[in-house]
Amino acid sequence: VEFDACPPQPLGPLVITASPAAVSMMSSMLGLDPRKRPSASSVLTMNSYWDESPAPVPCGQLIPPGLLPA
Repeated sequence: VEFDACPPQPLGPLVITASPAAVSMMSSMLGLDPRKRPSASSVLTMNSYWDESPAPVPCGQLIPPGLLPA
């Protein structure tokens, strides 16, 4: 199966409570080329994985309004 190439969509607007470092980490983990993705052990050593700011928020605030099905 082949898919048409399309530009990557920025994650920042989708995870509005995530820090820029966390968004960067998630973007690297979601890369299409498995050779360019970080290993699980390297992700666990990334500072953004253990960064506790911003503070945890309720699930309903994690996803911008309008993106969840009604």
